[in-house]
Amino acid sequence: MKKHLSKQEKLILCSLTQYDGLSSSDLVTMTNTPIKKLADPLNNLMIQEYLQKEKHGAHHYFVINYQRIHELELDFSQLTPLLKQRNNIYKIPRDVRVCYSHIAGQLGVALRIQFEEQGLITLTSDKHYQLTQHGGKKLFELGLTPTAEEETHSRFCLDSTERRYHLGGKLGKQLLKAFKLGGWITRKISSSRSLEVTDKGKSILNKNFGLTL
Repeated sequence: MKKHLSKQEKLILCSLTQYDGLSSSDLVTMTNTPIKKLADPLNNLMIQEYLQKEKHGAHHYFVINYQRIHELELDFSQLTPLLKQRNNIYKIPRDVRVCYSHIAGQLGVALRIQFEEQGLITLTSDKHYQLTQHGGKKLFELGLTPTAEEETHSRFCLDSTERRYHLGGKLGKQLLKAFKLGGWITRKISSSRSLEVTDKGKSILNKNFGLTL
């Protein structure tokens, strides 16, 4: 039997379909609901296992348990227009930046999507991935030689500005290092997390991943 969900519970789930994970503050903004009024709906969704909580870095995020959500056969089309835009609470550049030694921001998310769509990586378990044979060949052509551990022990990282996953773990670190050494990206300011893609980097990203910056 399908469980009847309140409007607030549906709004929470609808918000989370737009991202890979959201904080309670994000949900307050997007659903336009005070945190006190979100507590019970969030708790109910957790109890019913429609939501899960994950820790990325120092922060906790709510994520959808899609195996359970598919049982509900919900139509979010009428709810989506009710959602507010999520704020970039970190007030830092979103285009290209560093996150725990990974390429993050909009470029980091775009690279992860391209790596998946081109079959360069494959999911091994929830939030973990490994480089495919095709992926290893592709990176070798770009002058990158990941170790066996970097190829097989990597995890997606939830981007703090985009709330979408970018390539984290050991391979993510290797990519950032290789991008720097190849002169494809450079720090805007030595002490800043912001990165700038060079003309050489733009050409390589466009040619190999179809990305235009």
